[in-house]
Amino acid sequence: MERTERMRRMHERGLTYEEIGQIEGISKQRVGRILKAQKANAEPPIWLSISAAAAYLGVHPNTLRRWANEGRIECVHLANVRRDRRFARQELDKFLKPEG
Repeated sequence: MERTERMRRMHERGLTYEEIGQIEGISKQRVGRILKAQKANAEPPIWLSISAAAAYLGVHPNTLRRWANEGRIECVHLANVRRDRRFARQELDKFLKPEG
């Protein structure tokens, strides 16, 4: 496993930059620079409307709305009057992937 990936996983598990730095033998500032650079290089999300996201998942839009309301899948609300929802395709892919 690559060092950067290993550090990212440690950070996702809740370890601080300082703790990761002690494990990896580098400063916490260096850990922060590495993780921030990796985040900047990550691909931008592809946003889908509720109808497109529902079609992608093969469910009815109302099912997707319910799942979002229950917190089973993440979405963002647009700052318009209707508060339209948008779903990141990466989140939908994670949702489709079986746990384990």
